Amino acid sequence: MEPNQPEKLWREMLTDQVWQQLEEETREHLKCAGLVHSLLLRYPNRDKDWAAVGVELILAAEIEMNRKLVAPFFKWLVHEELTRVDALLSRADLKGGRGEALSILQQIRNGKAIETRLNSPMDWISRAFSNSGSEQTGNCASGDGSAEQELLELLREFFNCSVCDPMTGFLQDLNQKLSLFIRGREEILRAESVNHEKVLGLTWLTVWLFINLTKSAAT
Repeated sequence: MEPNQPEKLWREMLTDQVWQQLEEETREHLKCAGLVHSLLLRYPNRDKDWAAVGVELILAAEIEMNRKLVAPFFKWLVHEELTRVDALLSRADLKGGRGEALSILQQIRNGKAIETRLNSPMDWISRAFSNSGSEQTGNCASGDGSAEQELLELLREFFNCSVCDPMTGFLQDLNQKLSLFIRGREEILRAESVNHEKVLGLTWLTVWLFINLTKSAAT
């Protein structure tokens, strides 16, 4: 297989415009997924585990969620809701600990240059969409649960605010599809073997995500 063939295939599925707007790191993960996929297809009569392809797709999806959903949220927060940010961080300080998102927010508030990238943006955004988010904040490894919950409420507010109006339809669909991403990720990471159908399903979820994230960001 030619080294540039995976990129050609992704450009066909995503369009050149969408491909160019992806992070370089995202494109590398996608090209790696395409290359591994093609190599596995060369051996049709052997049992194969497609997990490596799925892992690359999940990593690519999480990079773009961080870039186009998480990072804009933190930017909006420190520019538009600074009073609430300070109150939130003070409350977390009283509890003597913070989760990952609150720690990032504190560093931004202190004027430190930091990449606004969560380790698992899928789970965090999913909790924000959930009506029972207060119950799910127990998944946070550390930090004050009430402060984490308020941060999730601010994320929901960000999704519903005027600056996000063009994203409304996409976010409604994302709410439904996030569970598929998370389920697919857990199956890929925990299963002894991942079949081809599972990876194909995840591929089209990823294509849907990138196309719609790009449309929403451009609107």
